[in-house]
Amino acid sequence: MFMHSKLWNKNFTLAFVGMVISAAAGVGLNIALSVVVFEQTQSTTLAAVLGALSMIPHFVLPLVVGPVIDRRNPLKVLVRNEVVLALLFFAAAALIYAYGFSYILFMLFSIAISAFGVVSNLASASVLPQIMARENYVRGNAILNVIYPLCSVAVAPLAMKLFDHYGMPLILASYGIASLVDAALESRIAAKFE
Repeated sequence: MFMHSKLWNKNFTLAFVGMVISAAAGVGLNIALSVVVFEQTQSTTLAAVLGALSMIPHFVLPLVVGPVIDRRNPLKVLVRNEVVLALLFFAAAALIYAYGFSYILFMLFSIAISAFGVVSNLASASVLPQIMARENYVRGNAILNVIYPLCSVAVAPLAMKLFDHYGMPLILASYGIASLVDAALESRIAAKFE
C-alpha cells in the first residue's frame, strides 16, 4: 500500500511563512526606496537608475553564488543570510535617521539588499525540494509561486501608507525585525541536506 506524505508538514509550513515574510519585506522595500528617491530628487531618471542598479546582482550573482551554495548546507546559508540582511536593515535605518537622505547611500543599500536577496532566493530554491516529498513538488511549488504576486498586490499600498506616516528609518527597522523573525523560523526547519 502506497502512502502519500503530507505537504503541509512542519518544515513546509515554516518555509512558507518565512517566504511570506521575506516576500512582503522585499516588495515593500523596493517600492519604498523608489518612492523616497523620487520624492527627494524629483528625478525619474535617478529613481530608474536606482532600480536598474539593484537588478545587476540578479544577473551576475547566480553564476557565482549558486555553486558555492551547492557545496554547503543551503539552510544554514539561508539563515545566516537573513541575519546579515537584518543587520543591514538596522544599519541603514540608523544612518538614514542620523544623516537623512543620501542618494549614494540608497544606491549602495539597494545593491546590497538585492545581492543578499539573490543569495536568499538561491538558498531557498535549494532548500525547498529537500523538505518536500517528490509527489508534492507540483503542489508545493504552485503554492510557493503565488506568494510574490500576492505580496506585490497586498503590501505595496501598506508600504506607502507606513512610509507616509512613519518615514523610511522605521520601515527599515521593521524589515530588520522581519528578517530576524524569518531567520528564527527557518532555523527550526529540521531536515538533512544532501
